[in-house]
Amino acid sequence: MKITGSTVARHLRYAVGTGCFLLCATFLVGAVAGGIGDDGMGMLAAVSLISGGICILPEATRILTTPFTNLIDYIYLGTSKVEAPPFSLRMARHYRSEWLLDEAVVEYRRLRDWHPGRVEVWKEAILTLRELGQPEEAARWCRASRRYIKDGAGRKLIGEAMSQTVAPPLDRAF
Repeated sequence: MKITGSTVARHLRYAVGTGCFLLCATFLVGAVAGGIGDDGMGMLAAVSLISGGICILPEATRILTTPFTNLIDYIYLGTSKVEAPPFSLRMARHYRSEWLLDEAVVEYRRLRDWHPGRVEVWKEAILTLRELGQPEEAARWCRASRRYIKDGAGRKLIGEAMSQTVAPPLDRAF
């Protein structure tokens, strides 16, 4: 494992969090024992517990929210990264048909990340970028598609998208 600043910071947070939880346990034992200042011990235990929770919050958040976000991704993007994402692709196509090209590009980026092997995602995104007047970005997408699209027919479709004549958006035509 490579040691970086973020690794050291994460381990330092773990150490401080563990220390805070141990202090919390110590203060709770003192509060339960009923010694002098048991109210103060209870307050110190609560402060230590909150401090320890704050130290481990980034990792705890990721661990606790992963099942929920996976469920949302399953519903929104389809059952797997290989299968076609019907809802998202329809949404991107709808944005494109309504000339909401910026929103369509956002959807195509999301689709590209989840379904990089889908030729229609790359092709439609390239056409949309060209319609937006961003031929350099469309060319970057075309080059990037070569990593994921290996079959000749798919590459031909993407090449056709790069050479197709596209109409400018309505608001730019006037």
